[in-house]
Amino acid sequence: MSSYSKSHQLLRKQSFHSSIFKSGLGDKMDEKRKFYHVNTKHLLVKLHFLILFAGYGGVKPFQSLIGKGLDISATAVGFTNTTLMGLTLLFKPLVGSLVDHFRNIKIFLMCLVLLNAFSTLSLLLLPPIGEKTQGNINIRLKLANRSQAISIPLSLSMQDECVREMTRHSEINCSALQSESPSQNGTTDEIVKEIQVDHFQDIDFRMLRLIHLNNSNNINITFSMHLPSRAIDSSNFSNINQTHILHFKCEPHLHLCTFQANTSINEYKTYQFWAFACLVIIAGLASGNINSLSDVVCYEILDEQRHLYGRQRLFGTIGWALSCLVSGYLSDLATGNSPRKDYSPGFYVMICLMLLDTFIISKLPLNKELKLSTNIYRDVKKVFHSSEVILFAIGSVMMGAFTAAIAYYELWYLQDLGASQSLLGWTIIVQCLIAETPFFVISGWFVKKFGSFNCLIGSFAAYALRFGCYSIITNPWWALLVDLTHGFTFAMFHAAMTHFVSVNAPEGIEGTMFGIFGGLIDGMGKY
Repeated sequence: MSSYSKSHQLLRKQSFHSSIFKSGLGDKMDEKRKFYHVNTKHLLVKLHFLILFAGYGGVKPFQSLIGKGLDISATAVGFTNTTLMGLTLLFKPLVGSLVDHFRNIKIFLMCLVLLNAFSTLSLLLLPPIGEKTQGNINIRLKLANRSQAISIPLSLSMQDECVREMTRHSEINCSALQSESPSQNGTTDEIVKEIQVDHFQDIDFRMLRLIHLNNSNNINITFSMHLPSRAIDSSNFSNINQTHILHFKCEPHLHLCTFQANTSINEYKTYQFWAFACLVIIAGLASGNINSLSDVVCYEILDEQRHLYGRQRLFGTIGWALSCLVSGYLSDLATGNSPRKDYSPGFYVMICLMLLDTFIISKLPLNKELKLSTNIYRDVKKVFHSSEVILFAIGSVMMGAFTAAIAYYELWYLQDLGASQSLLGWTIIVQCLIAETPFFVISGWFVKKFGSFNCLIGSFAAYALRFGCYSIITNPWWALLVDLTHGFTFAMFHAAMTHFVSVNAPEGIEGTMFGIFGGLIDGMGKY
């Protein structure tokens, strides 16, 4: 590494430590100030993080479910997210270098926020792939040989979620009717048996396959429902010929349920999938660059008070958590009794907040003259001559993979353990407000005390503990205790990473360096 680069890093680090010392004196002076004193410069940064992440919280947590509502499969949504991660690795450094070249970060931020907002809002214009049809339930029952339970295939033209919802608090009353073959004298013997099934939600009820689509758009789908032996007295059916089919008439009537007829359509040949994929990728690339550039803006405004970064960033965490709760509640109100979830309130919350954030960005105090790099590639190359930077970059990639595992699979895993929707909501609250926010408050002191590398190692250890605890819990409520480590796994690493990059990035290439590390974490790490 060149002597210039080493001396530059030394000066940046000395500046950071001296700022801590100065802030110590400043804090004592601040105690003498009036309690209502507000640093307006920092206030705008706080508002930017608060409004920006609150806008994200209206839609981002539900993005995969929005794809599901468009009848796009989990595989196709996964393909979209994978493509986004790969492009993130390329576009974050590219946008960062453009910002460093033109030195007008406000314009870039405002354009990216608007691009993210309107590309996300455009998802509302997409109709589902299939056409809605209505039909009544038609149940067929067949007894299994020498079984302690009864297996019932159901042929119906509606969503299983709707069936569950409509029967959750109802008793299923069914009449079993077996039609025997006509006798020689032309009469037909019929045997009628009554059964009652309580607690329908405890029954294994899943869609197996699409078996028929007739000309009237009435879709028949085979479902499997497994009744435990205690639910039905099998002795009532001891004399029934098992080769015959019993026709059932069940109440409550489920004619209000609808099924989306997309199974027979190749989703990759529909404009809805490609429009969804393009809009999600555009919005994802925009939001990823917004996050990196927001960190650059924050450090430029803080200047020598870099240790206060966490106290600005914690407002993003608060905005995200509150927006998730409010948008989820409004979505439930908008959905009502409809079988299809309505996420439109979150979109409206998002667009309003993003427009407000654009105005806030325009008022950020970034008027000072900034140094322009004459050769961005050369300066970046000098930085990566340092073994410390290379090791930290490798660690960042690994942390990105761990972060992705939590973000994409934790709630799924807890659902498999039997977690309710309210518990999943409490999980977000614990992570954001109880674990993450307090750590951001002390992050400046923590990074100064232990150093960026030790914080990185501490985050690795915290992830090991967190994943280990997830693997042994059997009650999903224990996850609330496990999620208290979120402050050490995410907040500690994020504070250490941003501080490390800000100290080691030469003046003039801050945007490029933040873009590179953001691409390593959100692109290569999550890929």
